[in-house]
Amino acid sequence: METTINITQTLILVPIFGAILGLFFRKKPKALKGWFFAITSLILFAIFLNPESVAPTTKSLALLIALAAWLCILARYLESNTAFDLFEILILMGLGFGFLFSVKPLNHIFLASIFALLISMQWRIGGEASAPEKFWVIGLNGLAIILLGTASLFSAQNEAILLSLAYSMLLPLFPFHGAYAVFLKRFPGALPPFLSLFLPSLGLHGLLPQIQMLPPGIKHLLLVCAISGIIIGGLRSLVQIRVPDVLSQIALVFWSVLWWHFSRPEASTNTALLFLSAVALSLCGLFLMWHGLAARFGNLIINQFGGLSSAMPRFSVLFVLLCTAAMGLPLFGVFSGFIKMAFSSTSGFSWGLLFTLFAWVFASWRIPTLMQSLLFGKQNPQWIYDDLGLGETTAFSLLLAVLFILGVAPQTLMELQHFPELSAHLSATRMENNP
Repeated sequence: METTINITQTLILVPIFGAILGLFFRKKPKALKGWFFAITSLILFAIFLNPESVAPTTKSLALLIALAAWLCILARYLESNTAFDLFEILILMGLGFGFLFSVKPLNHIFLASIFALLISMQWRIGGEASAPEKFWVIGLNGLAIILLGTASLFSAQNEAILLSLAYSMLLPLFPFHGAYAVFLKRFPGALPPFLSLFLPSLGLHGLLPQIQMLPPGIKHLLLVCAISGIIIGGLRSLVQIRVPDVLSQIALVFWSVLWWHFSRPEASTNTALLFLSAVALSLCGLFLMWHGLAARFGNLIINQFGGLSSAMPRFSVLFVLLCTAAMGLPLFGVFSGFIKMAFSSTSGFSWGLLFTLFAWVFASWRIPTLMQSLLFGKQNPQWIYDDLGLGETTAFSLLLAVLFILGVAPQTLMELQHFPELSAHLSATRMENNP
């Protein structure tokens, strides 16, 4: 038990102390990126090689968060200014591990700290957020903090309802998705890619123990909200003119599908985890690619780009593959998650199944049009087209490899997680047999 506590404390403290020590490199972006890359690599291996018994879902989500931070730092395009968004990523990761590995009430304290930090970040680095957007961030995150602090005062069923409402601001559910969308659209640097995965992962972890305690009436309400999110997010994605706006609406569609899955009696934790992992990694990759473009050319509207297919061949190939994965086409994890969700019903046809397929159509339509707008057309003669560097190419290639494994052999990743526990068990057995 003592070892488990020490490992948990390490996973919480290392990112935070790593961010503090990174202040020594704050005026040297390359050194800062190298330092944070070393810290996240250490954390990633520590989670994977941890021999202690940890719930598989919790370990999977911790690995997912650590992998996202590692990819965001590796693919971070260094501009002339400093990379202060990397500090926020490490601090959020440490607080997130506190939520994952702690129990009540300590886990709620960590989660409330995350909500408070997000409010603070909106005021400090929120960019061009409008007054309504700031209202969404402060109002929804403030409401979540209140719900976390007061839910335990009610009966078990009412507590589950209140906590599920708080988690719907992490795993976005219409109409509580506003703050999540603002973070993806307005935050600078590598924060949107990281938050696109980090927040839903925490939401899933918190939601899983509550979902079975929700009464049927609330689950019907979840179904209505999920279907509304699919329709509204899909329609809004068709009229957006900026890439982050398009991706944030597509994200709402995807996460609404996951909420639809939770509204069904046959909802499966493994299916939800597979779908979340694949979708979150796809969104993280798309936002990372947009970060690279915005850092090179500015935060322009979609039709101001063009000709990237010939000017940036490495970017084009990886972008096409990532769009293919995000669209839900075969051989990638999103496809496997969609199939398992859509056809796991024991009651045959349902309107929910129809709207799930409807969401698939929206993603399959909007993502290719976005891809076409960026890759083809006329090049801007005044631009200097700087193709992906080694770090970016490596990060996107590894991300695609994980999505491919999730698509063709998702169970392989689950089995690999148990390798450290199996090795420890075999070592203990050998010691007992050979005293």
